[in-house]
Amino acid sequence: MVVLFVIAVGTVCFKYTSDQSRLQNRQNTERGETHLGYTRKSPDLASNLQASSVSNSNTLQRSHEDILNDAYSVLEGLNREEVILNELQKFAAEDPEKAIDWVMQMAPDKTQKKALSMVFSVWGRNQPDNAASWIMQDLSLSSTLRTTAAVALATSWVVASPNKAMQWADSYFSQTDDYFPFQDAIIAWSKKDIHAVAQHVENSSYGGATSYIAIMDFFNIYTQTNLNEARKWAQDHIPQDFQPGAQVLITRALAKTRPSDAALYILESENTAYFRSNLGPLLSEWTKSNITAASAWVDSSLNDNQKDIAYEHLAMILQFEQPQLAIQYAQALSDNADKVGITTDILIDWREQARDEADQWISENIDTIDPAVLEEVGYKVSSTSEP
Repeated sequence: MVVLFVIAVGTVCFKYTSDQSRLQNRQNTERGETHLGYTRKSPDLASNLQASSVSNSNTLQRSHEDILNDAYSVLEGLNREEVILNELQKFAAEDPEKAIDWVMQMAPDKTQKKALSMVFSVWGRNQPDNAASWIMQDLSLSSTLRTTAAVALATSWVVASPNKAMQWADSYFSQTDDYFPFQDAIIAWSKKDIHAVAQHVENSSYGGATSYIAIMDFFNIYTQTNLNEARKWAQDHIPQDFQPGAQVLITRALAKTRPSDAALYILESENTAYFRSNLGPLLSEWTKSNITAASAWVDSSLNDNQKDIAYEHLAMILQFEQPQLAIQYAQALSDNADKVGITTDILIDWREQARDEADQWISENIDTIDPAVLEEVGYKVSSTSEP
């Protein structure tokens, strides 16, 4: 009996140990590894991660780091990115600096940039001054990640406190020579409240590059929002030095919807000084919608000098999509050096993309092509295919 009792106890102990081991193995499999550099994949874990990230329930009682670590090592593709960004949004709301610490352990790729941007967007909404101080004081960030963080902060901050956000972005620009946060903030604000930005720009004391960015990036949005108002505003508030850029924006906005009006605009007497810079956006937009009308306007409305400028623009606009037509415009140029140079560039590109087609066109039009062009592009007259 004693022997049987011992055996029975041994069996119970063995069964308990075995069950405990299997339970532990199961927990390990479901949990996965939490190191960023190690991957153990489990279909159940993948679905559980997504569920736990989306849910606000505390039943799982898992830390943000645990969920993020598992997502980083187990999930792939868009699912991985979605879970990470969703969890970081919650993590950043509770402890943004710890969230940043986790992001800095990620591989330096696009997902890391999106993750850092998420953290600073949340921090910028909740505690923008603290986020700004962190950016300016922490020297561990690379210039690329610093820009990512600063842009996210500025564009988030400008929604609630635009004047403070712009003041900080201006200061950041002056200290780092990084203009992207300032530029993106003025654009974000312009899309939200164009008239408030107009007043801000009118009353600001920005200088140099900051002034140019503030005025021109705001004005670009203004021309797309209300072109008539924008044109009136430009007359009173855009400095003379910035007029060429402002006219390009007006011309482009007009040309997208009313190209014939844009054509009249660039020929107005007060605008002819900027004819060359205005003509590019006009023809670029007009040829997309009606190349026949654009060509007819060039031939009927421009003087010889203006036609030369237009032919050059048309040749460059069309060289990749319609190289044959582009060459016709290049061949119409009055200056022989320009004619040879632009025709050569078009043929070189055409032969790189579709040599047989380009060489067939050359063979059919060889009598009209300057020998200097044939020599430059490497076409041998004696060859019917490969040079």
